[in-house]
Amino acid sequence: YQIVSDIREKNMSEEMLSEKINGKQQAVTLTVDGKTVFNLGDMSENTRLAGLDLKVESGVLKYGNGKDSPVAEKGTVSIHEISVPEIKMFRIVLPDGSGVWLNSGSRLSYPSSFDETSRVVSLDGEGYFEIAKDASRPFIVKGKGMSVRVTGTKFDFKAYSDDNRLSATLVEGKVSVGY
Repeated sequence: YQIVSDIREKNMSEEMLSEKINGKQQAVTLTVDGKTVFNLGDMSENTRLAGLDLKVESGVLKYGNGKDSPVAEKGTVSIHEISVPEIKMFRIVLPDGSGVWLNSGSRLSYPSSFDETSRVVSLDGEGYFEIAKDASRPFIVKGKGMSVRVTGTKFDFKAYSDDNRLSATLVEGKVSVGY
């Protein structure tokens, strides 16, 4: 009985997983200003996106200059959104050099470069953040009415829009949580 039950359970799990994969878009995508969509999963190693100072390298989306990137000028900033489908995870290095690991079913929106006073991103889902230190420009993650403010630390933030629970888990440093 146990062997048959295990086989049935495994087959049901595989069928449900197959339905999820076939029923939804399964590629990690980058949307720029709500118009242009790039399928990051189809890109070959070290692909540089035309007109954007970023590339996909070893399965990680990286922006050009990192910590030395210039401060955004008015009119030159575009809004980027990374969407990670279910059953996948994805890593991104933001324009300021901060690293983010996005969990399954997550979306992160952020400017192509941060301004001189703050670094603000929006999250629907779950992300683990390793923030580049910059005391003059706090890093703020907004999600589902809650915000986490840091200047350089490691933390996890979970704010799925279809879940009533919110959580911020500090790994290292200090965070300020507010609504």
